[in-house]
Amino acid sequence: MPTVIPITSLADDPRLAPYANQRDAHLRAPHLNPEAQFGPGGSFIAEGELVVRILLQSSFRARSLLVRDTYLPKLLADVEDAESRAKSSITIFTARQDVLDQIVGFHIHRGVLACADRSQLPVSIDQVLGRARTLVLLEDLSNHDNVGGIFRNAGCLAPPDRTAVILSARSCDPLYRKSLRVSMGHALRVPFLQPADWTATLDAVAAAGFTLVAMETGPRAVDVGSVTWPERTALVLGAEGPGLGSRTISRCALQVRVPMAHGADSLNVANACGIALSWMRLV
Repeated sequence: MPTVIPITSLADDPRLAPYANQRDAHLRAPHLNPEAQFGPGGSFIAEGELVVRILLQSSFRARSLLVRDTYLPKLLADVEDAESRAKSSITIFTARQDVLDQIVGFHIHRGVLACADRSQLPVSIDQVLGRARTLVLLEDLSNHDNVGGIFRNAGCLAPPDRTAVILSARSCDPLYRKSLRVSMGHALRVPFLQPADWTATLDAVAAAGFTLVAMETGPRAVDVGSVTWPERTALVLGAEGPGLGSRTISRCALQVRVPMAHGADSLNVANACGIALSWMRLV
């Protein structure tokens, strides 16, 4: 059985520190203070009942939960299952809604938070290239909504055991709480990595037998519905506005676009990704 600790204020337990209005970048840093619930490689916060349930089922280790007292019965079975698989204990802190809001620093209407360990990361490039058949490569996507939406697309539209996402170093972190929330937890299911050298990564992906396919709107792009998709495809997407860099485009064997109405320039990058993945499923 998990340890359940009722909380009446932030001062009740130093292990509540990760929940106390902490910035995601601070949580990500490799703090070594066990009293603050940070493990090697840092931590992240999952928010909302659905995302926390997915966390408890994933390979990431939940260290603790902070839940509204009325939510506790809903989550006990999931926590017990996670403890059994991980062979480690998970502390559950419970509090009234007003105390929960004081700890977090705003009204947390979802009522469920979890602090989890990043030690499951990173996935190696060799692991990704060895198992995946579909890759989604994100170049400098700094918008958390777009990154979260793309992970949701990848988790829903591509084979979950044969798919991975690779992000450039300047892309945002998929485990930041907003990205994770928008992804509906799929960032915990779809393997990803964020290498330092983007150009070398593109070359490694191509050398492993993937065809690099750029989502672009230029004159060389062909309609997404007319493409004969390669057996191993790496779909490459750039940030809205700047798009993909010229060095990245030069490495892509194919450019595809989504046909649009007259006068329209481009779709949201997450939507474009979803359309491309849908067409890939049809072949």
